[in-house]
Amino acid sequence: MDKEALLELLIFSLDNELPAQQKLQLEKALQEQPWLRKEKQVLLQLRAGLARVSAPPSESFTDAVMADLGKSEELRHSIIVRLFPKVAAACAVFLLAFILNVYFSDGSISMDSVIGVADLSPEEAYSLLLEE
Repeated sequence: MDKEALLELLIFSLDNELPAQQKLQLEKALQEQPWLRKEKQVLLQLRAGLARVSAPPSESFTDAVMADLGKSEELRHSIIVRLFPKVAAACAVFLLAFILNVYFSDGSISMDSVIGVADLSPEEAYSLLLEE
């Protein structure tokens, strides 16, 4: 088993129960490999150190997070309010350009012109339906 696989097995064994075969492999490797024993000691020391560290709950932290959430909601709302007139104007320009294009290409603004079937005869429509 290569070095990386042994290390992964060691790390996994610290939090989980290993199957019998893997447990034997790890025990044998721990006996034969000094670097793996040292790595196990380092990991156990690290785990013990982390267990001793505890951060007391902080009311000011919670209050600051909640205040920032309110600010981000206000910011998001203000961005939408600022962008709405620009988006509405862009949509109006697009619709005007579309209507003018239909009018200048077909000479009218009927529903048939808008959907592109103004010059379509019934026979052509029937043949188009049969093709699909």
